[in-house]
Amino acid sequence: MSRNSALRAGLFLFECFRCSYLITFFIISKPGAGAAFPWLIYAVPNALFPLMLLFLWLDFSKYRVYEPLYISGKCVSFFTIAGWYLFAPSAGDMALSPLARVMTTLVISDLFTIIFAVLISRMNKKDSQAAIPAKTDTETNCAGESKTSGQEGI
Repeated sequence: MSRNSALRAGLFLFECFRCSYLITFFIISKPGAGAAFPWLIYAVPNALFPLMLLFLWLDFSKYRVYEPLYISGKCVSFFTIAGWYLFAPSAGDMALSPLARVMTTLVISDLFTIIFAVLISRMNKKDSQAAIPAKTDTETNCAGESKTSGQEGI
C-alpha cells in the first residue's frame, strides 16, 4: 500500500466517523418520532464526502476527478457552517448549547480535512509528475514515420 493510499484511507475513515457523529447527534438531540427527520435532511448530503473518498481510495487513477470536487465541497461546507455560526442573530445565546458545540466541532474538522486533502492532492500531483516520462525530440506520427522537432534542413 502506497503512502498516499494509506492517507486517503485515513481520510475516508475520518469522514465516516464525522458523518456518523453528525447523524447520531441529530437523532439523539431530537427525541420523538419525527422530530429528527427534518434535521437529517441537512446531515444526509454529507454522506457524499465519504463516498467520494471511498472511490478515491479504491481506484485513484479512475476517480481522480473527484479530488477537486471533494475539496471544493468541503470548502463550501466550511464557509457555510462558519458563516452561519459567526453571523447567526443568536450566536451569543448559543455559546454553550449542544448545537454550538457540534457546529464548532464540524467547523474545526472541516478545516483540518481541507488542509489534509490539499496536502494529499499536492503529493498526488508530485507523484504523478514524477511518473510522466520525459519528452524526447523525436515524435512518431500515425504512419510510423519519425519527425524531429526544432529546425530542419539548415
